[in-house]
Amino acid sequence: MVKYQEQSKDKKEYYEKMLKLIGSLSRLFSENDIPYYDYRIAENLYCKSFNATNVGRDGTSVDATSGALGIGIKTFAGNSAQKVAEFNRTLLEFSNLKGIDKAIKIANLRNKRIEFTKNAYGLTDMIYHCIRREKNKMFISETPMETIQIENIKILADTPKSIKFTDSINNYIFNASKSVLLKDFPKKSILAEINIKILEDPFSMLEKNITILGATDVHQNESIKLPLYTKEKNVFIVPEKSGLNQWNAGGRKRNPDEIYIKIPLWIHKYFPSFFPKTKFNLHLPDRTVISAKICQANGKALMSDPNKILGEWLLRKVLKLKYGQLLRYNDLQEIGIDSVVLIKKDLNNFHIDFQVEGEFEKFEEENRTKFGK
Repeated sequence: MVKYQEQSKDKKEYYEKMLKLIGSLSRLFSENDIPYYDYRIAENLYCKSFNATNVGRDGTSVDATSGALGIGIKTFAGNSAQKVAEFNRTLLEFSNLKGIDKAIKIANLRNKRIEFTKNAYGLTDMIYHCIRREKNKMFISETPMETIQIENIKILADTPKSIKFTDSINNYIFNASKSVLLKDFPKKSILAEINIKILEDPFSMLEKNITILGATDVHQNESIKLPLYTKEKNVFIVPEKSGLNQWNAGGRKRNPDEIYIKIPLWIHKYFPSFFPKTKFNLHLPDRTVISAKICQANGKALMSDPNKILGEWLLRKVLKLKYGQLLRYNDLQEIGIDSVVLIKKDLNNFHIDFQVEGEFEKFEEENRTKFGK
């Protein structure tokens, strides 16, 4: 759990050296004098430099974790207002709200997502690590990732297209047309200033330094995505007596934490060797490792062993549901996730993490297109 100013000298020197190198190649992508630095590169370099875990594709409020520290990584040029949350347009009917009521609704949803991220990864602190880019320069700064202080909200501007508000700590803008919340990142508390010499002909430099031509095989971790919901007549629901509400099923006395994650039949058809036939280690986002297995007819259920462990983590620790409280699809929508990704490290070790709304549908469509209906 180490912030930038607390990192070792060697790690910071490596990080800044790589920023210079990557920035020098900006002409591969742009003619601008402002260094080019893609956000995915930013996530990967940060994690490599400081031994952090990349969670940038998991749909939560952070892009990396390091112990109990969550890091949102931002790289931007010019405008200091940057997106910090995106809301599903079909879920949120902001058109009926105005002024302070609209700002409070947005703030509550933002705060729920921050709390969910803390619970999911076992975090005690969250920050933004920012790379601000200007002409031939990069600036490193860090700022706390804070919940919005709802009791202190004041409206700064309110139009049909956007609402700008402050909580006396940070300034925010909600863009109604894109359904996104932006936060202002003022230029202050600079931790490092890096001069960038942009090469006019980066292709020549690459040609001189290539020693091995041709593609090489790179091992890719196999992964699949699973829904936390069921679709009935084109409506997304969490069934009341199965899946994440399995504890509510009849037939026998059940543990109040008994759940399973549904595995659609087509997953086994398209990925027949993905799951082992025996128990395996399931690595949770908060670094806890539990025993898991594939159960029920046609292998339709991913369960923990014992089966209450997964529910204790997901229902109680992450989602903070009370005993006897049914999980609804709307609960998932409010935190912006409705599926999970399973990453196969080897036959005995799998990692699970959350995915933003719509990711499972994309995954299903891609594979049905690839493999056929």
